[in-house]
Amino acid sequence: MGLLRSEKMGYYNLIMQADMGWRILNQLGKLSVLQFVDLNADQTVFNRRYASYIRRCEEAERRIRFLMQEQERFKIQITPAKDIKLVLDQIDEELDSSNTPAQTYFETLEADLESYEKNLGIQLKNYEDFQTSCNGLIEKRLVLKHAKETFGEGGMGFSMFKRLAGIIDKEDMVRFKRMVFRVTRGNALTIFHDIEEPLKDPKTDEPLEKSVFFILYQGDEQSIISNKLARICDTIGIRRYDVPSDQEQLATDFRQNEDEINTNNEVAQRTKENIMGLLQKLASTKHSENPCSLIEEQRLFIIKEKAIYHNLNMFTIQNNIFYGNCWCPKSQEQSVIGILNEFARQPGFASGQLREVEGGFPEDQIPPTYFKLNDFTIPFQEIVDTYGVPVYQEANPALFTCVTFPFLFGIMFGDVGHGSLLTLFALYLIFQRRQIESSGSMFKAAVPIRYLLLMMGLCAIYCGLIYNDFLGIPFDFFGTRWSKKDGDEQYTKDSVYPFGMDPVWYRADNELVFFNSFKMKISVVFGVTQMICGNFFKGVNSIHFKNPINFIFEFIPQLLFMVCFFGYMILMVFIKWCTEWHYNWNDNAPNLITILMNMALKMGSLGDSKPLYGDDGAQESIQLILLLIAVICVPIMLIPKPFILKWQHEKAAQAGHGGAQQVGYQHFEDEEGSQAPKPGTGHKEFDFGEEFIHQMIETIEYVLGAVSNTASYLRLWALSLAHGQLSKVFFDKCLAGTIETSNPVLVVVGFFVFANVTVGVLMCMDAMECFLHALRLHWVEFQSKFYKGEGIKFAPFSFLKVINDTKK
Repeated sequence: MGLLRSEKMGYYNLIMQADMGWRILNQLGKLSVLQFVDLNADQTVFNRRYASYIRRCEEAERRIRFLMQEQERFKIQITPAKDIKLVLDQIDEELDSSNTPAQTYFETLEADLESYEKNLGIQLKNYEDFQTSCNGLIEKRLVLKHAKETFGEGGMGFSMFKRLAGIIDKEDMVRFKRMVFRVTRGNALTIFHDIEEPLKDPKTDEPLEKSVFFILYQGDEQSIISNKLARICDTIGIRRYDVPSDQEQLATDFRQNEDEINTNNEVAQRTKENIMGLLQKLASTKHSENPCSLIEEQRLFIIKEKAIYHNLNMFTIQNNIFYGNCWCPKSQEQSVIGILNEFARQPGFASGQLREVEGGFPEDQIPPTYFKLNDFTIPFQEIVDTYGVPVYQEANPALFTCVTFPFLFGIMFGDVGHGSLLTLFALYLIFQRRQIESSGSMFKAAVPIRYLLLMMGLCAIYCGLIYNDFLGIPFDFFGTRWSKKDGDEQYTKDSVYPFGMDPVWYRADNELVFFNSFKMKISVVFGVTQMICGNFFKGVNSIHFKNPINFIFEFIPQLLFMVCFFGYMILMVFIKWCTEWHYNWNDNAPNLITILMNMALKMGSLGDSKPLYGDDGAQESIQLILLLIAVICVPIMLIPKPFILKWQHEKAAQAGHGGAQQVGYQHFEDEEGSQAPKPGTGHKEFDFGEEFIHQMIETIEYVLGAVSNTASYLRLWALSLAHGQLSKVFFDKCLAGTIETSNPVLVVVGFFVFANVTVGVLMCMDAMECFLHALRLHWVEFQSKFYKGEGIKFAPFSFLKVINDTKK
């Protein structure tokens, strides 16, 4: 039940000597239980004590990112840290064994990174220059090659024309053609040849798509057309090459070009080997028990250093003593004290002090919300936190979401076959988690929600058994309980079916009518039940926060309103289900919707409808009483609370307190006598008109929302029915129809289509749709009854969290 209420928080003072600050925070960052309060919020970031050191860390981070990008570019594998905490511990052990201060190690690392960046930058510049030069030589070779083929023996003899040759990007070809045509007025011949030999961008190594072109026109190098064509090439960025007219000179240039390419490639290859040698050195590992690349280890150390000094900037310093405030869960207090005592036992070190602030939480601080989570509860808590973080000590919907979310999904997605596929996928994620994470599989993003998917799959299987549905095919485990007598056109029920739906319903003419009625009522039953549970949580919050006004004038009338109308509706559903109706003798059951409408519009009267239980007078009397209670609850929700708050405010003002806080948002004492603020603590002036309008909006929203939210749960019925009908249609049209043809080829094709449609439409699209609708039912229909979600999430000083955040 620790997930229902957040962990109890304590507000502490942390005092330590300045020369011990780094050592203590280095251990507290691994513990991950303290959230420091910024005591220097009035100072700019650049004016704080360690601002320059943090900037140096950021510069070192930038250099590491540059080096890692180049490693990725040159396909050098970096070994990530499997256990980040172990790597940080190894760094600390090495520094302690060598008696090297962390700041000295950082300065050495900073100088090394600067040297790496400088040397690598020079090498990369040379390599890119060689690559650019090589590309130019290759382009020239291609031009000479195609010129030899085009204008040589057996080619087109255009010796009387002036030639312009070059290389152009394929995407510029159409534009270039059009511009040449306009400049020469169509008096030029343009020839293009696609380049078979791949060219790469010197900076990104991305392939370039280019073409060789030749332009033949009349004129000389000083003519107007030549100048215009040259300007066009310069504008587009086309590189031009001279093509000699003499065939012998063309062959000579071609041989010289080959020699230049070979020489350039050799130098470029040696430069690349030097670059890869430097990058390979940074990718090497130092430890065999926890292999991790050197550059990754350096990155983790720099991130840790930056986090330490960022949090030290939140402290104030007086007389060489750090003073800081922090939040810490009560259950972790002794862990922090234990770390401080460890330093006290070491010779030459003074102990830090962790003392809880007397007088409770400060009024200007809102306690953060912290829950102990595990792999199973994390995704459910994330579902709740996406809507809003629970206020400190507020009832947490995640505890109930662990059960209700997958079950509501199962109601909509109920199918044994589809649920089994989802369950198998979840089991694969569970048992192959480490392999999936290390390999970078496409399923890596689904690993954190593996237990959520497992619960969703199991609930879908259970609801599928209730519906008796397997990929659109009913089971016949127990045989039908309906029989047809000789000469009788109607089926007679012999006994109750042991579990789930009788398979005979899937062959009945009124199949859709029956399942419509059943699934619609089931949806409303679960919906009203969940909303009533939400009302109870509001009462639990009121009791926990010692708020009698909210308990008496909100929780009780809201609960009575919901129970007297919608709870009564659910009771009638069960009465109707448990009553044996003889339809063969025109003993038709009354329509519940008609009864409810008459109850609201005719003051509890049944009208023309027959009674569901007892006689007419008894049912009408009960309905009248329930209706009156529901109506009376509305003014109780609306009127008393604003007037009581006004009276309390005036009473507090007369007592000289200068105004009272809103009831339900006052300080309260916990079991240990300390005080903590309520959700929404504030000292704003009381405005009766604003409070009355607020209460009126809350009342109207609740009354109308009770109707609309109940109707909203009908989405369970709609999606469940749609899922079942889609399964049936896909099976009948894709598989059953091809099996009836007895053609094996059609059967194989039909199965292929059926499998793809099942996975693509039902397992992906429909599963996502059911997930989103279950999410909406929890956020709007369920949580709106009691949940504010205005809290602040506990964000402890944690190396692991900071390092993981840098990966996002």
